[in-house]
Amino acid sequence: MKIKFTFLLISVVILSLGNAVYSQDKIVEGATEFLIERANDNFIYIFEQKIKDNQILKIYLPRTYSVISSASIQTLLTNGRVWRESVTTDIDTLYSQVWVSLGQGVSIFPENMLDALEQYLPSLQEAKLEYQGNMYSLHFINPDDPEEVRTIINKITFTYYRILELLPKIKNELSINTGTLIESLTILQSNKTKLPVLANIDTVLGLIKNYYDLLNAKNYSIAGRESLLLQVEEIRSFLYDATDVITSAQILADTSYSFSYRIINAFIIVDYLIKRSVELTGESFISPDHYDNYFDKFKQYSLFFAQLSDAGSVEQVKNILKAATVPSVSFGLKRNESELHFAISSYLGLSLGIETINGFKQGSFFGGLSTPIGLEFSYGLSNKNSLGVLFSILDFGPPINSKLYNSDIKYQLQDLIQPGIYLSYGIKDLPLAISLGYYNGKGYKINSLKVNHFSISFAFDMPLFFIL
Repeated sequence: MKIKFTFLLISVVILSLGNAVYSQDKIVEGATEFLIERANDNFIYIFEQKIKDNQILKIYLPRTYSVISSASIQTLLTNGRVWRESVTTDIDTLYSQVWVSLGQGVSIFPENMLDALEQYLPSLQEAKLEYQGNMYSLHFINPDDPEEVRTIINKITFTYYRILELLPKIKNELSINTGTLIESLTILQSNKTKLPVLANIDTVLGLIKNYYDLLNAKNYSIAGRESLLLQVEEIRSFLYDATDVITSAQILADTSYSFSYRIINAFIIVDYLIKRSVELTGESFISPDHYDNYFDKFKQYSLFFAQLSDAGSVEQVKNILKAATVPSVSFGLKRNESELHFAISSYLGLSLGIETINGFKQGSFFGGLSTPIGLEFSYGLSNKNSLGVLFSILDFGPPINSKLYNSDIKYQLQDLIQPGIYLSYGIKDLPLAISLGYYNGKGYKINSLKVNHFSISFAFDMPLFFIL
């Protein structure tokens, strides 16, 4: 990096002496590509930092999170096996967490059918069915009662008893009753395709709907209906959650599709586990107000990891990352409190401002990418931000704009000489800066090489090398 820019500065000196012996347009093109790559490096660095701040990722994809936390994305690209192993491990762990959480969640079910009957029968004895102006007992069937009444009572009683019959089966399938947690997970994993729990849950859901319909029918009414419902309301809400998450878990465990497909199925599981985290652990690590934002980012990052795992060629990886370059983190030295640095620096970002020759009254607004390069003095502030003053020599904004818009314009070094001065404010923990500046050079709208520009910029902070 030092050699590249030393060579560039030497070329400027050679040009000024009228002895340009190198192809200037190639120098400009090479330096332009380098600056674009450096900006992409900073983008990747920001992406990495955001990943490390995502608590959902840290908790529910722990192996993958540890991989990205221990090294840079660029370093890990040389070994796709790392991504595949970490994502596979996390997916298998997610599957196991579903069964563990559901096992804990079935505590709302009756411990056994007799306990439930002991609660149900007294309510049944007190409840009365009102049908066509007459009252009938629900706790036994009188052969002399009308056939319609006997049919209603039979349906109510049979439906509830059938629910009670299935609940212990569901609980046994979901509960973990033997050995250590690791041993239990191993058992669950080995039997993951054989669990009949989903069919039983769907059956109970249908029975519960039928039970509610019977108790709320319009052609008759039941006194004491609330007592008859007992714990069914709680059971129903649990089963609705369980149906979706078990379906997703079985797809996650059984499918041989791509990692990306499996991760998409994992989103349902993670959402379920997070929303039950308070119930299961007594702790909530995400505020409900911030949940949607955190979860959207989690989906973005986890899908990114899955796509890396699926990548089968260098070109696919490049398409995912947009650039395979080593992240530049040297901006962090400028943020160190009370440290003074003298460096060759550049900034690449969006500039907006006014350009003029004869004062502000005759000025024109302009906007575009700018990349001033020059000598910079910077000082680290106590809040981990920084202040800097850049004395620019060149601005690679014109060729970078041309490069990004696939223009064939060729630039010479003299086209890029735009002396200026910028006051920049570096942002804590990020390679970003806000700057106010002035430079004299080629106009955007004014056709002159000696136009005054006054601008405000939001840009990547890209130190190239430190002098001291």
